Amino acid sequence: IYSREKNWTSALVYFEKARELDGAMDNAYGLGKDLAALGQCYEKLGALKKAAGCFHSAAEIFTLINDTAAAEKAREKAGALDALSKE
Repeated sequence: IYSREKNWTSALVYFEKARELDGAMDNAYGLGKDLAALGQCYEKLGALKKAAGCFHSAAEIFTLINDTAAAEKAREKAGALDALSKE
């Protein structure tokens, strides 16, 4: 709800909680999605390096669970953010 409302600070708090829960439950797919969502929040808040790190981590998780489409999407987003953060 908070991300749809573009309330990125509040969304960040809840996606972080989701990341903790999915990690505790060994829900790798959920963890990958949480990291991608956190990356989006950090990007919208202007923390590009932190956003890129989240997308890199999401790509690693998606690769481990053989979701190649999600891994490639996260990898592309991470690369774009890496480039932006160096400008």
